[in-house]
Parts: sequence; structure tokens; C-alpha cells
Amino acid sequence: MTHIDADGITAGCIAYQTLQRLGKECSIEFVKQLDESVLTRLKDENYELVWFTDLGSNISTGYPEINKVITDHHTCSIESNQRFHLNPHLFNLDGGFEISGAGVTYLVSKTIDKKNMDLSQLAVVGACGDLQDRKYNKLSGLNRNILDDGESVGVVKAKIDIRYFGRETRPVYKLLQYASDPVIPGLSGRESACISFLQEHGIKMKDGDNWRCWVDLSKAERRVVISNIARVFLSKGFGYKTVKRIIGEIYLLEQEEEGTEVHDAKEYA
Repeated sequence: MTHIDADGITAGCIAYQTLQRLGKECSIEFVKQLDESVLTRLKDENYELVWFTDLGSNISTGYPEINKVITDHHTCSIESNQRFHLNPHLFNLDGGFEISGAGVTYLVSKTIDKKNMDLSQLAVVGACGDLQDRKYNKLSGLNRNILDDGESVGVVKAKIDIRYFGRETRPVYKLLQYASDPVIPGLSGRESACISFLQEHGIKMKDGDNWRCWVDLSKAERRVVISNIARVFLSKGFGYKTVKRIIGEIYLLEQEEEGTEVHDAKEYA
């Protein structure tokens, strides 16, 4: 049973695939929260085991009728330190940016069988979905170890690039138009302004009939766009901290097709 957001979905998928690889019969269910009706139903259905992912820390000291495993990353009390409950806060780690629910679930999966290290790609997606790469413009803490696992087995690749959404799937002017973290003064939300901006700086927006995406630009063209976005921020009084948020690590899922919504972990999430 798992939470119905990107981190929860990937956490649940890691648990599901782990159990399937063990030959266990299992199912997956997504919920917004563990309310009394859900927990009562679980008690009545009397499963051999319920694996809670990206939620469940709040019931770790209750509901003994439910045989459970909990892999969560939300705040919990020290009293919740049970043998079936894994949560970074029990180890003085911050579940807000050091590891996600999918990451905690992945650590259990990897402990069960190192062949499950390919599932690290799902944990990276979960961490990005929970914006855990936002604080430092890259993944940190235990997320970094999980990323290293993914790179070591060839399922994830980290690189430095622009961090706006749609690098591979949106025309460049649309990438700028919908830029929101951070919002670009005078460009975000203004299609015509974005088109004019690119034209003024000599960026060709089409190859024949096809709109060019960010990944279609040359390195020189990317530098031109990034440097001029930075100038926009600085001219409007924004400082270095805002400007540096434009660039950071992005994470590519090596087994997925380039140019699709599932190749970039942030977009996948």
C-alpha cells in the first residue's frame, strides 16, 4: 500500500517488483492517506503481510492486527522505532531532502537482493518527484548513494544542464514560457516574448517543419540562452542564488528512449 504521488508510486513499484522477483503473489494499492476506513479494511482482509511505502510511520506503534513492513520518510517519533519500520528520521537523517520514500524502499529491496540495484532508477525518479534535488540543485545525502548505484549498473546517468522542465519534449520557446523554478521575469508565461528572446539571440527554433527542443541545441546555443537568461535575472535585481538555480544536475534514465517523457527523471516524475 502506497501514497498516490510520484514518490509513493515509485516506492510502491519498487516494493511490488521486489516481491514479484521473490515469486510472491502480491498486489499494489494507492491511497491518499491511511484513514480509519482503509486500516479497518486491511484488518478485515487479513493479508499475510502489508508493505506500506511512503506512508505508514504514523501507524507503526498501532494496529498490531496488521502484519506490516513500513518504509517511509516522513517525520516520525522515536517511539516508532520498531523492527519492521525503516525511516531516516530514526537515524537523525532528513527525509525532506536526504532520502525519499522510494529511496527507503529501495534500500530494503537492495538488501534483499543486490540484483535489485536496477530499481535505483525508480528511487531517483521518486526523489525528483519529491523535489529532493531542489535544495542543492542536485541529489544529496543517501539519495547520492542511490544515484551511484544506478550509475554503476547503467540505468541512470547524471549530467549538468538547464533544470527547466521539458528539455527533451518541449520546443525551446515553450520551455522558457513555462519556466517556473525560478520564474524568468518578462519571459515566463509570455509566449511571444520567449519567441522574440530566442530570435534576438540568434537561436533557430525549427529544423525544417520540426520545433527544436533544448536537447537539439548545440552547446554554443545553450550557452547563449543560459547566459542571457542570467542577464535577465541580474538586470531585474535578482542575485547569484537565483541565477544558479537555472543550472544543476539532471538525471537520465538510460533504458528509456531519448526524447520521451520518461527519459528525464524530473519529467518522468
